[in-house]
Amino acid sequence: ENENRLWGCKEDTIYASKLGDIFNWNVFDGVATDSYSVNVGSAGDFTACCSYLGYPCFFKEEHIYKVYGDKPSNFQVMGSASLGVEAGSDASIAIAGETLFYLARTGIVAYSGGIPQPIGSAFGMDRFKNAVGGSDGLKYYVSMTGPDGELLYVYDTQKGLWHTEDATKARYFARFGGN
Repeated sequence: ENENRLWGCKEDTIYASKLGDIFNWNVFDGVATDSYSVNVGSAGDFTACCSYLGYPCFFKEEHIYKVYGDKPSNFQVMGSASLGVEAGSDASIAIAGETLFYLARTGIVAYSGGIPQPIGSAFGMDRFKNAVGGSDGLKYYVSMTGPDGELLYVYDTQKGLWHTEDATKARYFARFGGN
């Protein structure tokens, strides 16, 4: 959800529902409350999306797209060839310490709206997949499959340190009462 619209993506297309009506995706009357869709035309399917810093953000493995504007007539999709979300790890997206974290093909990255920065050097050359992430506001928790099986890792954004928590394989994360 972003600015009272539900946003989504499928294959190569970004969609937005009618303003205030999340069940209506096909209203094109030329007014500010219309639905919206656009084909971005780059290779590959979208792998994830989220609302971050007030903008709908869409990810492919090798691209990031942000949608600017407040109505279909002035929506602009800006893309960059950057490390996007790895296919199968769409649930790895979480915000901790005002930074968006997710699993890219090259490892865990921190994204602040510009170029994603790798933060997984503690893992060496190990490769991971099927990541599921969450946050308590300051720490990024990510359960992912790697060479040692399925483990839960924690990144402390204040100290810049990784910790191995345990062998928990999370399917989802949710915050409740600050926990």
